[in-house]
Amino acid sequence: VLLVYVILAFYKLRYPAIQCDDGMMASRAYDIYQKGIGALFEIFSKDSWLALGPYHGALDSYLLLPFFKIFNEPVYVLRVGMIFYSTLGLLFTYLFAKELFNSRIGLLSVLLLAVHPAYIYHSIKQGMYTSVPIMTFTSMGCLFFLFKWYRTKKIRDFLLGFLFMGMGLGTRIWFLWLISSLIALKFILRVPVFQIMKKSNGKPALIGYILLSLLLFLLGSFTLVHDNITGKINTLSYLISHIPRSEIGR
Repeated sequence: VLLVYVILAFYKLRYPAIQCDDGMMASRAYDIYQKGIGALFEIFSKDSWLALGPYHGALDSYLLLPFFKIFNEPVYVLRVGMIFYSTLGLLFTYLFAKELFNSRIGLLSVLLLAVHPAYIYHSIKQGMYTSVPIMTFTSMGCLFFLFKWYRTKKIRDFLLGFLFMGMGLGTRIWFLWLISSLIALKFILRVPVFQIMKKSNGKPALIGYILLSLLLFLLGSFTLVHDNITGKINTLSYLISHIPRSEIGR
């Protein structure tokens, strides 16, 4: 099924054409690519801009960096990079549906997405307000690892779930909707998160694992966190002013 998606996506590789949004998404990665590995250390400077706006953590820009090392033509960097992460998103969709139901349901779920024209079209491109490839990759990865932790009680899955959660927020602020839903489900289903962690790992390890999960969350959303701390953007103010009348509110 994944191969079917890749074939269909590559068939549309050059359509739609590269737009200004695509270029802006790749600008951070291209800058690092041009300057070399030393540019990575500039991110710790208080003068550096990492995000593209209060709602746009731009993690998807940095995830394109490996593809600049493989391809020279920008269209292949942008499109193949997005197809790669969209394929991973489909894989996590299958794994999550398999954990939640069974492998047959997982396969059908991925098949419906893999051949859907709208998914193929939006999964090979990026936009300022949305990033289907990376948001699918991070959201389904987050759901898979957190649900797997709930079933197996392995702390590794809990930590990976929080890393993907941070990466989603570091891509677009709209990821707050998924985080809000997970918090609501925790109370609706009465999931005893701390009790499970305490029982599985012992009380001394509980605080350490909680701190480590928060650290991984901050690492994933580092671009937004950095620019908010250095005062370049104010995400909280943006949320308060835009919730009633923008994409966040809808």
